[in-house]
Amino acid sequence: KNLLTKPIPRILWPNKPQEVHGNKFGRAYKILNEQDFNTSWNMPIISEFYANFAIPGVAIGMFLIGIFFGLLYSLLNFNKNNILFVVTLISFYPIFFLEVNLSILIGLNIQVFLFLILFISTIKYSLKILNK
Repeated sequence: KNLLTKPIPRILWPNKPQEVHGNKFGRAYKILNEQDFNTSWNMPIISEFYANFAIPGVAIGMFLIGIFFGLLYSLLNFNKNNILFVVTLISFYPIFFLEVNLSILIGLNIQVFLFLILFISTIKYSLKILNK
């Protein structure tokens, strides 16, 4: 559920469900104080796979992530020197940091990608107008 709602900004959906799994995880493993209901301690992806689907979940989940990384690498033609490559690389870089939960890992990339495309397009358009 959190993975599906993550790309929607809170400004558009003020009552969007909050992720509290990190807080529950931190309190369950005594990383956080029992009375701390504000701090979040992210559950790493491998732990999340295990908590949700046991050992088969770890094997299948990591296999799927490996396929995803391979596809991403082949789709990002690293020989190209263009702005889309740079934006894609910047926005997808956090995917390779597996110490966060899956919805954080994947969910925000759409927003970052769209923002960077819009930002760079605006700068390019502004520079084109200024150079005329």
